[in-house]
Amino acid sequence: MQSGSGFVGVMRGGLKGLGISPRLFYSLLMVLLCGGLVAMGQTGGEGALEGTVTDPTGAVIPNATVTAINKATGVSTSRPSSSGGLYSIGPIIPGTYSVKVSAAGFQTFTQDNLAVDGLKTTGFNITLPIGSADQTVTVSEAPPQLETTNATLGGVMENKTYSNLPLQMNGQQRDATAFATLIPGAQAGARAPIIAGTGNYLAEVYLDGLPLTTSNQQGDNRVISNGLNVDAVEQFQVVTSAPPAEYQGAGLINFTMKSGGNGYHGSAADFIRNTIFDTYPYLAKSPVTNADGTTRIPAKPVEHQNEFAATFGGRIPFTRNRGFFFASYDRYHSRNGINPFFMTVPTLKMRAGDFSELLSTVTDPKTGVKTQVGQIYDPTSQATSSRPSSMWSTRTRSRLRW
Repeated sequence: MQSGSGFVGVMRGGLKGLGISPRLFYSLLMVLLCGGLVAMGQTGGEGALEGTVTDPTGAVIPNATVTAINKATGVSTSRPSSSGGLYSIGPIIPGTYSVKVSAAGFQTFTQDNLAVDGLKTTGFNITLPIGSADQTVTVSEAPPQLETTNATLGGVMENKTYSNLPLQMNGQQRDATAFATLIPGAQAGARAPIIAGTGNYLAEVYLDGLPLTTSNQQGDNRVISNGLNVDAVEQFQVVTSAPPAEYQGAGLINFTMKSGGNGYHGSAADFIRNTIFDTYPYLAKSPVTNADGTTRIPAKPVEHQNEFAATFGGRIPFTRNRGFFFASYDRYHSRNGINPFFMTVPTLKMRAGDFSELLSTVTDPKTGVKTQVGQIYDPTSQATSSRPSSMWSTRTRSRLRW
C-alpha cells in the first residue's frame, strides 16, 4: 500500500507540473487500457483456441466453461462461452492440450491431444451431449487439423520432424532455419527464405513473436542460425500469404522456443565430422610430384568439425507448478586444412635487379643468333630497367630491398 500511495503521489505531481488535467489523464488511461484489451486477441507469436459450443441440435450453449490444459505443464486456462456460444482462449504457448467443456444439463466433454501451433488461432467447435454433468465423453484421437478461423497460408514444422532430417554441420553449427524452404511457397534466398516469389530481405524473421529486424537489414536469419541451438526450438511457422496486421514483412517465419514442463527432461549430443571418417574426394588419390622428383599420394584434406549441444528443462521448485524453466547450450569448433596453391617468388637475378629472365628470346633462322626482345619498364618513371642501378629511383630501390 505504501508503494502504491507513493506512485500515485508522483503521478499527481507530474500531472500538475505538465499542466495536464486529471480528466484528460484518465481519459488517455482508459484509451490505453481499451487498446490493451484489443491486443489480447492477438497471438503475439503464441497460439490461441476459439470456436463455438453447441448442443446436438446445433443450438448454441451460453455460459459453458471451456478449459484448456497444457499436457506438458498442467497449466489450465478457462474461459466461459458468450451468449452466442463463442469462446476464445489465448494467447497460450504452443503445444498439445486437453480441452474440457462443461455446462449445466449437459455431459462433460474432453478432447485430448489437441495441437495448438504458434502464430495462429486454432479453431475447435464443440458439441455437448445432453445428460448429467457426472457423465464424461472423452475423445483421445486428435481432431483433423483444418484451418477454419482465417485464410492465412503457410505451414508448421515441429522439432521432432526436422531434427530427424539430415541436418548437418557445414562450416558452421546446425542451422535451425535450414528447412524453412520445405514449406510450400518458400524458396532459398540470400538469408531468410524468399516467400511467395517476392525477393531477398523482404520476409520478416521472428523469435517468439518478436521481430529480429536490425537497424540496417530485414529478413536476416543469422540471428537464429548463429545464436540459437537447434534443440531449443519447439517449432517454426512460415506464413506465405499476406500476414495479419500484427506482423510485418512480405511473408514471415517465426521460431518458437521450448519451455519446461512438470517433469525434468534433458538431452546431450555431440556431432562429429573428422578426417578419419571422410573418404577421398574425386581424383584426390592422383599421384603428385614433389620438388625432388619423387611421387606420392596426397593426404586427405583436413576436416575437423565438432558441435556439442545440451538442453535441460523442468519446473521451478516451490512455485506450485506455476513456474518452469528451459536452458540450452551449444558449442561449435572447426579446423580445416589449407588447400595448396602456386605462388611466384623472385629469383636471385631479380633480387639483384636483373629482370632479363622475363624477356623473350628470338633465334635468327639464318645465323642462329639468339636475341632477347622486349623491354621492362620501371613503373615509377617509365624508363627501362636496363639502365644502371645508380639511376634507379628510391622507390624502386626500396621495393628490391629484401
